[in-house]
Amino acid sequence: MEGWIIRIYPDYSRNKIKTIILLDNYRVNVQYIHYNPKIYLTCSDKTLVNRILIANSEYIIDYKTEDWFYPPWYQKTKKTWVIKLLGVKEYRTFLNKLIKDGRFIIWNVMPSIVTQMLYEHDLSTYTFIDVKNLKAVEDIWNIQYNIPRFKRVLIRLLDWYGDVIYPFKYSPKKIYVSYIDENEKYDEIYTDPYHAINEIIYFNPHIYEAYYGITFKWLNSIYKGFINKDNIYIDYSGTVLGYDDFPGFIELARLSRIDLNLVSKYSIGKILTNIESLEAFKMRRLIPYIKANNERFKSISKLVKVDRGGYIYTPNPGLYFNVAQCDFTSLYPSIIVKYNIGSDTVNYRGCRNYIISPDSKHKICLDYPSIVSGTIKKLLKRRIILKDLYKISGDHLAGSRQRALKWILVTSFGYLGYRNSRFGKIEAYESVTSYARDILFKAVKIASKRGFKIIHAYVDSIIVFKKDASRDEYLGLCKYISKKLGFRMDLDRNYKWLYIPPNNNIKNIAALNRYYGVDYHNNVIIKGFRRDYPFIIREFIYNLIKLFTDVSCKEDFIKLCPSINELFQRYILDLRSFKVKYEKLIITKNIRKNLRGYRFYQPHIKAAYKLNLKYVPLVRYIMSIDGPIPVELWRESYKLDINYYIKLLEKVYKEFLFNKYIKR
Repeated sequence: MEGWIIRIYPDYSRNKIKTIILLDNYRVNVQYIHYNPKIYLTCSDKTLVNRILIANSEYIIDYKTEDWFYPPWYQKTKKTWVIKLLGVKEYRTFLNKLIKDGRFIIWNVMPSIVTQMLYEHDLSTYTFIDVKNLKAVEDIWNIQYNIPRFKRVLIRLLDWYGDVIYPFKYSPKKIYVSYIDENEKYDEIYTDPYHAINEIIYFNPHIYEAYYGITFKWLNSIYKGFINKDNIYIDYSGTVLGYDDFPGFIELARLSRIDLNLVSKYSIGKILTNIESLEAFKMRRLIPYIKANNERFKSISKLVKVDRGGYIYTPNPGLYFNVAQCDFTSLYPSIIVKYNIGSDTVNYRGCRNYIISPDSKHKICLDYPSIVSGTIKKLLKRRIILKDLYKISGDHLAGSRQRALKWILVTSFGYLGYRNSRFGKIEAYESVTSYARDILFKAVKIASKRGFKIIHAYVDSIIVFKKDASRDEYLGLCKYISKKLGFRMDLDRNYKWLYIPPNNNIKNIAALNRYYGVDYHNNVIIKGFRRDYPFIIREFIYNLIKLFTDVSCKEDFIKLCPSINELFQRYILDLRSFKVKYEKLIITKNIRKNLRGYRFYQPHIKAAYKLNLKYVPLVRYIMSIDGPIPVELWRESYKLDINYYIKLLEKVYKEFLFNKYIKR
């Protein structure tokens, strides 16, 4: 009998780890695994350790000392007390006592005892196993693997404006349920929540999904027991992966040895730290309970020099034809791997073999591998394989998995500088950015020497132009830069035309991270667009660019330029004649802190106050002549502030006045 571990968690009432295994026929097998967790601690007072061991002997099976490498440099070992406990219940009790006591240094609390148990048995979640013997029958790091045949439901609470995110106060009008059974999918809409709940329970899904986690709590308030600890609940509002990227969750769960219920709730940084912790565990390196590295003092001049982020070539605003965008593939993670950057290798004074990072001048030790670089190396190699597989085959599974790894790799750089990261260090972060600036600057010089004009360069990509250049020439440039610099660069886009608008605040300077265009496959590209704009603005921009889909030269642009004004006037007319649906006028804003923490009452804060709720993480509103009105309170009797939306359209319209750039 074979299957996949889909849920695993400590059952403190049984003092065991509950393991739910999905078999190939949708049935589940439940096992309670007895496990003896270990606590790792150090203390200079051996008598004190003996005293606490004796005082808590009823929890302990055995104890001994082991040599583990200790931070921050992991070059020396320290005698570490390894205490084996009777069960998960005793582990929790004894650990809390040690934390409360405060006289001991506790290690290896991360990864969790469940992950440690899986690691010790060479198991992972969503990896095919022999159920009887609890042994893996495939390697966790296999590129090709089968995803379990789940039953899934996506539940949405709806009103006229979309998803209801405060259902306890503003009840939904409809409940949308999407049922997924293997490769089949069908949708249902219910007006009665009891009917919806009964149908969902009858379907008996393994995984419950919602765009907002409050959905589950609301349904549970109607039907007690709707939320069951043995099921998996995914809240897409709290994760960077969307509904279409479900296979990415499986990828992260396998590699981190965490079950899907937790993976979907953890931040990407926490998942990364878990994978790094497993790497540290394998290298017998102690994992601190709290961060051990603090930033060294820097003078103002030093701080200005090293804390500059990525390289930026300020572009000229304008319209460009037949340009190419070449991107480095996972540049920052690649730098971490190539130069062995990590909290345990940067500025180690006892190093014999080292390199010095440009600009920041930090010493990076090459005597031994960094925990971070060792982890990222595996993830980077895996992502490149999956990305190439996706490009060749278009396989959705490979695409979702490589996107999940992309987020992990993006986070790996940011987490180096995060103050609470267990494996972070600001000097390591600065080393990466200094190399990135140097690499992109060299890429710009190489492109210029080969006759390409630099249109834009930003962090890890360059946009270049060469008169009458073919796609193959642009590809050749990317490959040449890759060969010369040792970092992979790919041709991301070949644009028929690209428009870089002016900066809204600085005259004659282009926006650094905003541009629009159409590639040779007629794909409309919109970068840097404000996500909080109402849909009508996004629709206007898309339709405006769509007018120029088939354009590839200045002459054609000149002929079509009058159509921009025609489109603009049509939108103005629709607004003035109230032909625009309210759904297109909704403005969405995230609220990062308690409402009382805001000194100025901007429109979205005013709207949030009107909801009369204690906690408002997100507000959606429509602008009326009486001010912002939350969609939950909107009524036909309110009068739209038409001029507000016209001003937004005018602002965007003025950004797309191409004429002065065409004449250059």
